[in-house]
Amino acid sequence: MAPSQLSQLKSALSTAGLSRTNSGKKGGGNKSQGKAGLTNKDREKKQRKLDDIKQSLNKFDVRETKVKNHVVGRGQDVKGTSGTPSQSRQKGLEMRRETLLPELQLRRSGHTGTFVDRRFGESNPNITPEERALERFTRAREAERGSSGGRAGRKAVFNLNDDESGGLGFGDDDADMHLGSSKAGFTLTHGGRSIDELKGDDFVAQGLGDEDEDLEDDFGINRTVEGEEGAVERDLTRRNNFGGFGDDAGDDDPDRKRTKNEIMSEVIAKSKSYKLERQQQKELDEDIRMELDEGLDDLRELLNESIPTDLKRGKANLDFYKAPAAAPAVEDDDDVESKTDKKKPETDGDYDQFVRSLAFDRRAKPKDRTKTEEEVAKEEAEKLQEAEAARLKRMRGIVDEDEEEEEGGRKRRRQKGGRAPEADDLDDDYADGYEDDAQEFGLGAGLGGRQAVEDGDEEMSGEDEDEEGESDEDDDEDDNDLEEGDEDMGDDLASDLELDDDAKVKTPTTGSKGSKQERMKKARSITSEKVIPFTFKCPESYDDFEAIIDGLEDKDVETVVKRIRTLYHPSLGEGNKERLQELLGILMEHIINRGSESNDFSLTSLLMPHINGLVNLNVLSAAEHFKEKLAEMHAILLDKLENARSDPSTSIFPEAGDLAILRMVGTIWSTSDFSHPVSVPAALYMGQCLSQAPVRDTGDFAKGLFMSAIFLQYETYSQRIVPEALNFLATTILALAPACFDLDPVPGNFPLRNDVRQLGVFIKPKLASKLSVRPADLPSLMDCDKFGVEYEQDKVDILGLALRLVGRFAEMQKDLVAFIEVFEPFYQIMFGLSATNAPASIKAICVEENEKLGKLLGIAGKMRRPLEMQTHKAIPIPQYAPKFDVEYSRGKRVDPDAERNEAAKLKAMYKKERKGAIRELRKDAKFLAVERNKEQKQKDADYEKRMRSVVGSITTTERAEEKAAEREKSRDKRRGGRN
Repeated sequence: MAPSQLSQLKSALSTAGLSRTNSGKKGGGNKSQGKAGLTNKDREKKQRKLDDIKQSLNKFDVRETKVKNHVVGRGQDVKGTSGTPSQSRQKGLEMRRETLLPELQLRRSGHTGTFVDRRFGESNPNITPEERALERFTRAREAERGSSGGRAGRKAVFNLNDDESGGLGFGDDDADMHLGSSKAGFTLTHGGRSIDELKGDDFVAQGLGDEDEDLEDDFGINRTVEGEEGAVERDLTRRNNFGGFGDDAGDDDPDRKRTKNEIMSEVIAKSKSYKLERQQQKELDEDIRMELDEGLDDLRELLNESIPTDLKRGKANLDFYKAPAAAPAVEDDDDVESKTDKKKPETDGDYDQFVRSLAFDRRAKPKDRTKTEEEVAKEEAEKLQEAEAARLKRMRGIVDEDEEEEEGGRKRRRQKGGRAPEADDLDDDYADGYEDDAQEFGLGAGLGGRQAVEDGDEEMSGEDEDEEGESDEDDDEDDNDLEEGDEDMGDDLASDLELDDDAKVKTPTTGSKGSKQERMKKARSITSEKVIPFTFKCPESYDDFEAIIDGLEDKDVETVVKRIRTLYHPSLGEGNKERLQELLGILMEHIINRGSESNDFSLTSLLMPHINGLVNLNVLSAAEHFKEKLAEMHAILLDKLENARSDPSTSIFPEAGDLAILRMVGTIWSTSDFSHPVSVPAALYMGQCLSQAPVRDTGDFAKGLFMSAIFLQYETYSQRIVPEALNFLATTILALAPACFDLDPVPGNFPLRNDVRQLGVFIKPKLASKLSVRPADLPSLMDCDKFGVEYEQDKVDILGLALRLVGRFAEMQKDLVAFIEVFEPFYQIMFGLSATNAPASIKAICVEENEKLGKLLGIAGKMRRPLEMQTHKAIPIPQYAPKFDVEYSRGKRVDPDAERNEAAKLKAMYKKERKGAIRELRKDAKFLAVERNKEQKQKDADYEKRMRSVVGSITTTERAEEKAAEREKSRDKRRGGRN
């Protein structure tokens, strides 16, 4: 059983030496030591012991937590089993008294944490910023120097910025500061004196001379002290009073140790001598360079001479330059080569010859800088305007004197370069000046040229050819701004827009010169043609454009469009970009109308580069134009399909102009996109034509094959399957096959019409037996007004084109999953067609394409794996061994996902900190409430005390007055009783 509290207290006091029981005899010990004999240190030590005993015995301040399970091997002191909540509470209260209580008191006293700017003049709006800055600077300097009375303060003694203290500071006169100046903020001294008081000889004599002095002196080694007063006296004084230590020993003594002054003097002398050598070497190099610069002009003249680059002549000239000028004789080439062979190996001969040849090459001449697109467009517009002004002058008969002189000089040059003038020549240079101006400005020859009035190529002068070459180069530069079309469009689709060769009137180049009557006839034919102006008003509608190109051929329309684009380039004026955007819609409408009149695609080929350029100006506006045209084409298609029910002879397929627009879509826009505002409507339009439009004649077959080829171009990159194109190809092959060709049933699942074979457009073997397949010509195939052999030739060409397209589609879609199901029917059709009496060329194409298609089908079959049952060993059900966590804890989170585990930890930490913050805030609020309660109680107590004092004083005064009144009353009664 544990001892009682009293026994524990006695034992603790006895152990600490604080027991009051006497340990000696009665009356023993020093009587002089009593209570008053303890020192403060002893009292504090005793109090600490008593506090420790009190704390150890007070069980109410200790809170113990019972350990449920005792672990073997672990000590009895487990962390967290015991605590002192009262002490912790007391520490928290003390900390809050130190932090929260002062803040509360400051808040009640009206204190705020604002910044108060107490700088001079900051809150005074009556002074200027200059005055404020000057006054602040003055006060700062006064604070640095001490009091305002001029006496330096204690801190000013060590202030390096004070000029009066002799430091290296900056004074008030910084602008006049210089070394050694009395006005400067600092002064350099040496030996206790200012450097202004030291003379140069004395300063150099001490070995500290300036390195920038004159280089012709003796570098301060042999300098004397002449002219310096007192220097000799100092030396005599030093020798007489402090001599005898060997400092003045002569240089003859080799064992004497040199002083630091002598060593430094020698170092400075060597440094200056090296500096002098470098300066002299630099001056020598400068003289040599000046001599080389003087002879540079002669060397340039030699390099700029036109010396042939032949190796032999180059070696001879090089030997000539290598030989001395006053040599009596020059060695032969063989001697020189023999000497060089002796000096250098043979392997270096080729290299030396190449280097020698480079020495005589003509230097490249500088050229003008590359002009910007705006500058080029501006120059072209100016050229067109000047050419139009010249044309109008010639048309009105107005000729300037300068132009007459120029024409006369050109005429004389032609006469010198060609034949002499004859009697039948046109002295007025009839229709000649126009061509010269056109060639000069790089605009082409227009509708006629000089060759129309001259006999042949033999009479053209060299200057005219040069002018043509310059014109061609200018045309090439102008056409660089036009985007090139796709090469698949045909040979006519090219980016080079030169019209000289096309616009010239071709004449026979025979030796006969013809008669005068023929020449005049040719001249009249030229005058009857329409001259193309050089400037045009940008058309705002299709009617305006038709008025401009009225009577012009297709090649001249291209020239007109080119000049309009040049005159209205977007960089030349505001609004030109919008005008050119409208021009794009006009050109597309013109192509459609021109295609409906004739099946010629030459105009499309010529205008294709211009359309590309106009599309690039504004893609969004161009897309709207294309969408508008496609919508019109689709509306026309729907009307034709509706009318075809009542009129079976109506042709449903689009015209040549519509086909050109569809071809341009594939050339300009991206067709591999899954969703595109232009290419997708075009593809839907063609698919509807191929699937719903009935075939009337061979022209419809040609148009359908053209659209199938366009589909092939569209799907080159995406390689999507087009069922409408494949169905139309199968229909074309079955319709044009010979009459003996009959497949019943037709392989595959093609949606063939019953009236396909009833059209009677199949090939007739008797007429087509000797025909061969020609390259497809769409304009010719679209013409249905043919009979006999020509008609059979068109059928053969269409059938051959359809077979080739099948091969192209098969090659493009060889990676298709359903390749076998799609193209195996074509294989059977072509196999059956090759066994008929079709023309030999058709059979050859069938055999060739069947061979390719058979290989592709074989590869596709090998790539396929048929469905089969599971052949490998059955995978057993996975068995997992139980996982034991050695460090398992019930409250520990175990999550295999690391991110989720970290998120849970962060969430738990946040929750814990939030609880702790709420707990601390509650404790702070409780502490503040207690303090406010104390203050309120103190206020109430003070108020009550004041009230008691007031009430007491009032009561005392009133009672005194009352007693006085009673005494007075009793006194009056006594007086009345006496009476």
